Amino acid sequence: MSAPPSRRRARLAAALGAALLLNGFFIERAGASHAAGELASLMGAVLCAGLLCVRAVRNLRGPERRLDELVALAAVACFALGDYLTAGVVALLMLGALVLEEHTASGALTAVESLRALAPKTARRLRDDGAWDAVPVQELAVGERVKILPGDAVPADGTIERGASAMHEASITGESMPADKTPGDPVYAGTLNLTGALDVRIDKVGEDTTLARVRGLIVEARKTRPRIAGTLERVVGWYPPVVIMLAALVLLLSEDWGRAISTIVAACPVALVIAVPSAAVAALACASRHGILVKKPQSLETAAGVSALVIDKTGTLTCGELRVVRALAQAPWAEDTVVAHGAAVARMSQHPVARALCAYARERGIALPEARDVREEPGRGLVGAVGGREVRLGRPEFLAQAGIAAGGTAPFEEELRGFSALAVAVGGSFAGAFALEDRARPEARAAIEALRVAGVGRIVMLTGDRRDVSERTAADVGIDEVIAECLPDEKLAFVRRLREEGHRVLVAGDGVNDAPALAAGDLSAAVGSGTNEVAIESADVALLRSDLRGITVLLALARRSRAVAAQNLVIGGGLIACGMFLAAFGYLSPVAAAIVQNAGALAVLLSSARLVSERGDGERA
Repeated sequence: MSAPPSRRRARLAAALGAALLLNGFFIERAGASHAAGELASLMGAVLCAGLLCVRAVRNLRGPERRLDELVALAAVACFALGDYLTAGVVALLMLGALVLEEHTASGALTAVESLRALAPKTARRLRDDGAWDAVPVQELAVGERVKILPGDAVPADGTIERGASAMHEASITGESMPADKTPGDPVYAGTLNLTGALDVRIDKVGEDTTLARVRGLIVEARKTRPRIAGTLERVVGWYPPVVIMLAALVLLLSEDWGRAISTIVAACPVALVIAVPSAAVAALACASRHGILVKKPQSLETAAGVSALVIDKTGTLTCGELRVVRALAQAPWAEDTVVAHGAAVARMSQHPVARALCAYARERGIALPEARDVREEPGRGLVGAVGGREVRLGRPEFLAQAGIAAGGTAPFEEELRGFSALAVAVGGSFAGAFALEDRARPEARAAIEALRVAGVGRIVMLTGDRRDVSERTAADVGIDEVIAECLPDEKLAFVRRLREEGHRVLVAGDGVNDAPALAAGDLSAAVGSGTNEVAIESADVALLRSDLRGITVLLALARRSRAVAAQNLVIGGGLIACGMFLAAFGYLSPVAAAIVQNAGALAVLLSSARLVSERGDGERA
């Protein structure tokens, strides 16, 4: 990414000034011509100190204060004393420190450009006859179809219509292992097709794609300053006058202008200013590598102090996919017959429960009879005819409304405990039931245990599901506190109550039906939100992988980031205090004080860079 013209001119002026200062230094040391050396130093100092003074005046006139005024004042004082070489070198060194600061702030933009490079420039747009045309990606429209061959990058978000392949999605989800994709699965712009040819229907283009949203979040994070940084900026109002008073006191006691100028230069808090932002940028880069999108640095600060987790069940602790665990038959019906009749009606529906029953029948190899006149009563169940007899499939309450014994599932009460029940009636009498479950994520128990070890003292499952089903899932994942059958306003009230008790609450959900509770928490996280546009918008943090261990990684990284920021503040503050002390007693010249400040800024950047390689468990990758 090229620099703007004004910045290029400033760099050219600084380089020319540096050359003139170096020339003046060697001319004077060689004893060739004192006047020529002074002139070269003067010209170099005007260029370097002039840049710094212009920047300082601009900051004084604008809303921000960046403390460049202190070094500009020191450079002007050197000018007044006729020490042009010192004035130029001090200004040049401080300009170098400011370049380091700007480089830290531009780290996020570099990440944005690398993400932009992932998207291809052209795409193969399919025609109705099956052939394709190569067109610029900008010309693609929602609803069109594209051909993606092995080795191609995906040009836009879409859904696979034909073909199967393995996709490298690390740029979006952070997952290093390729993801297997089949018809109906989503694909994302910027990901790489590895093995098979695909026909994909375009769902999102341009700035609406997931890749573009990732870029947008990084840019927003760069614009937003951490709370600690805001606190430091409030110090700016009184810091320069205090430094000037201390320098005046040094001048009064020592009668040495050099000491006073050195004190001002040593007090310039370059390392202190970049201490927190550099740690935040590095932590955001590390989080992105783990498939965690943090929308603003403040969220990392909040995550570092989380003491309570409120987590949804369906789709968060569980996989969000129902499956039939077992079939139960009421005598004289045979189990396979119950499955056959229920699945025959279910295959005429696209409801997740119906699909789960059909999958169960396929697993058992049961042939399905033909079902006729199937109708779906939304939210209740299915009614159809198999072999001339009416078949009803749904909750026990649905059967009871048709006059079928409401207690038909009573004989199976123990077998159905902790499961969702699906009942089937044939010819007006209860025939059997199915036990369904939304199985817990395989990593959920380990993630919950890791959160407890990390100091999250209270973990609560908050769900609208039935109590017996919720308690079964909670036991599977190791959660002791369950609040079930909650309405959205009850979830909201519970989260508020936790906060009133003094907890810092992290709410984790799917980002859609948990929106009120997500908004009420100190921090909200949408789990597995790579396919969920609403989740990315509503939550503070989006975990693009469907992996609860991302929450553990987030908290560990947040606490590590806080520790590194604190270390950076100690480095920056310590250098200022030591530098001012040494300068006041004549042990540091203005040039040496500027070198110390540059070294401090570099030390802070190296300290923050450790976060980039964090694994998320306190160790580095």
